[in-house]
Amino acid sequence: MKKLYLFTAVLAAVLVAQPGYTSTLSRAQTRSLTTVGPDVHLDPYNPGYYNIGFQPDNPRAPYSIEYISATGYIGISLNKLPLRTSRLSAETYLMHKIGMTKQKMCHLDYQVAVPNFVSSRYSGMNLGFSFCPHAVRLP
Repeated sequence: MKKLYLFTAVLAAVLVAQPGYTSTLSRAQTRSLTTVGPDVHLDPYNPGYYNIGFQPDNPRAPYSIEYISATGYIGISLNKLPLRTSRLSAETYLMHKIGMTKQKMCHLDYQVAVPNFVSSRYSGMNLGFSFCPHAVRLP
C-alpha cells in the first residue's frame, strides 16, 4: 500500500545570507505538496524529517535530500563526483517532485552542501542551485 505524505514547503529566503540578495516572497507564503510513492521515507530517528529520493545510506546515491516539515527546510547533500552532475540531478529531481519553477526554487529555505570526504574544497559551503543568483560555479 502506498503511503501518502502531506508536506508544507515554506517559500522563503535561503538561510545563509547572500550579499545583495532580497526575497520577493515572505515566510508566510506556503505551498502544499502531496507526495505519493516509494521515494519518500520518514527519518526513523527524527520525527518530522523525511528523506526524499535516494536514501542517505545508499552508497551509490549521487545526492540525498532531507526535508524538515516543521520549518520547510530542504537540505541537499552532493555525495558523488563530479559535483556539477550530482547537483544537476538533484535539482532536476526536486523541481519535478515539488512542481516549482527555477525562479521559485531559488526562494526556498534550502542548502546544497558537500561532505568533506567527497570534496574538501567545497565542503562547508552552500553551493546553492546552479540557476540561482549567488550559486557557486562548479567545474
